[in-house]
Amino acid sequence: MGWKITRLSNETQVNGRTIIRMEATGGGPKSTATNINIGCLTLQAAGIEFIGTPDNQPSICLNYVKN
Repeated sequence: MGWKITRLSNETQVNGRTIIRMEATGGGPKSTATNINIGCLTLQAAGIEFIGTPDNQPSICLNYVKN
């Protein structure tokens, strides 16, 4: 989507260092359920569709307009 860490942090109200740590983790992000949920909800509202499951072909579908 072209978002920088600062924008995602502002949109989610999650600390930028937390987002960096979540992105650096292989597999599921190591974070609180609240931070993971708000991140997912924010990305879904922006047009990202999560498909599959964490254990079975996890992926995303991009349905957003870049702004």
